Amino acid sequence: MRRFSAVLTMLLCLLCACSSGKGTDDVQAAMDFRADLLSAGGCAFQSECTADWGDTVFSCTLDGALDPEGGGRVTVLAPESVAGISATLNGGEGTLEYQDVALGLSPLPGSIAPIQLPGVFVQAWAQGWIAGAGRDTDALCVQYELGYGPEKLTIYTWFDENAHPLRGELYYDDHMGAAVTLTDFTLAPGGTNETVETDLGQRVPGQSEP
Repeated sequence: MRRFSAVLTMLLCLLCACSSGKGTDDVQAAMDFRADLLSAGGCAFQSECTADWGDTVFSCTLDGALDPEGGGRVTVLAPESVAGISATLNGGEGTLEYQDVALGLSPLPGSIAPIQLPGVFVQAWAQGWIAGAGRDTDALCVQYELGYGPEKLTIYTWFDENAHPLRGELYYDDHMGAAVTLTDFTLAPGGTNETVETDLGQRVPGQSEP
């Protein structure tokens, strides 16, 4: 996986720097998706997530509705043993809820709680630095860099022809910490959302409920 990441990163950089306008078009497509996400004030989707801590692998199915800062609500649909557990997320932190019990979540990164993954991906789409973009077979692949304290997350997302995210991978310390497959993606039905710093790097969205 480490080799795949390095090869893909190199490919994306070459596409953006050397192609005759195509790389620029791909970056613009990523920026257009960001603008749509910010304008809508958030999105909703289901995701099949697999988190890898090296000695432990955990898979789950999640349903989430999130704002551009990665805040919102995520509910576990599977496995059945933990189905119904929800998390209220606020950036890299949040609270787990089950019936009348609330438990804290560990901060990102390092020990990434799988239920936090949808919020991390949305935050990368809305705020992360767009480090590269290029075509991988028929899908657009975008590389985002997202900082959490002293560490940096690298997040790849593949988009279909409708600019809907299909799948993604999250890396930290050259380790693929998680992979997700997304379905039923929809933008929120609009909202009052303001942005500043409209360059290719960081956008700071205003608060808006999905």
